Amino acid sequence: MEQAKAVAQKIRERRLQLGLSMSAVADLVGVTRQAVSLWESGGDKAQSVKMLKASNLVALEKALQFKTGELFRMYNA
Repeated sequence: MEQAKAVAQKIRERRLQLGLSMSAVADLVGVTRQAVSLWESGGDKAQSVKMLKASNLVALEKALQFKTGELFRMYNA
């Protein structure tokens, strides 16, 4: 659970650093704004980060300028 919260916080921080709205990230990744909100929530539903489709995870990493596999490694640390 702590890893999920850490990943959720990292996603939110990076999005804000880049000046992107949740809607902008959603458009870049091909999901809804609600999905991005869920990923950033850090609550029980942060498990949704773990359930991301591989293609969405890659798109999220690209949109938020993470290294390939960085979010996956953070979540599984």
